Amino acid sequence: MIERSTSHLRVLIEVATATGDHRAVNEDGVVIDPATGACAVIDGGGANGALATALIQVELGEVLDSLLQQPEATPEAALAGSLEQLSARLQQANRSDPRMGGSGAAVTAVLVHEDHAHLAHCGDARAYLLRDAALEQLTTDDTMVAELVASGELEPDQAISHPYSNIVTQVLGFSDTIEVRSYERVLQAGDVLLLCTDGLWRAVPPTELADLCLGPVEELHRVLVDRAVALGTDNVAVVVIRLEGLSDDA
Repeated sequence: MIERSTSHLRVLIEVATATGDHRAVNEDGVVIDPATGACAVIDGGGANGALATALIQVELGEVLDSLLQQPEATPEAALAGSLEQLSARLQQANRSDPRMGGSGAAVTAVLVHEDHAHLAHCGDARAYLLRDAALEQLTTDDTMVAELVASGELEPDQAISHPYSNIVTQVLGFSDTIEVRSYERVLQAGDVLLLCTDGLWRAVPPTELADLCLGPVEELHRVLVDRAVALGTDNVAVVVIRLEGLSDDA
């Protein structure tokens, strides 16, 4: 567990990842920037998704730290800008490193600043907020079925079984232009943020996922990964962030 504090909240971070029983290599990963406490889940794909994930793990902190030092920088803009820069670096690596061979990654990242969660997202990894025993999806998937749901052409409960459910419309590294989605939420003591790759949410039904999140939060990261491995066939990565109030003498 990693513990940090803002002037408003105590931030407790726990992570877990697994290859699963049906994959030879784990292309999913997590990263925590020690300087800022920013966290991300990464789902590498393409010819060598593990290398794409490793590049982001190594370089996310450096890029984010640099952007936060710019005049008039904001957490939201810096986090989104870091994903844009990492996409460009992945493209450069694809051109210069034969091992990459056309690799990219879905990424969802969060930076807790004071009492706000700033999120940046590209692909089909997700962020959720658990508050008052209710689990809310904060991010919108960059997938064909998500676009169909948004346009009213598909009901949400039909999305997971749709034949195009695995078609992702954008990830880092595959295009000269990407549209990083940004989100912001005010946090309060007792909140739990969950970041996960699609190895979790595609394997575990929504109602079961919500029920699992009501269990002991200290073990939630391990419980979720174990259940995803039991039900699914994909790699999985999870970040669980607990927000607690500061004591009066903190």
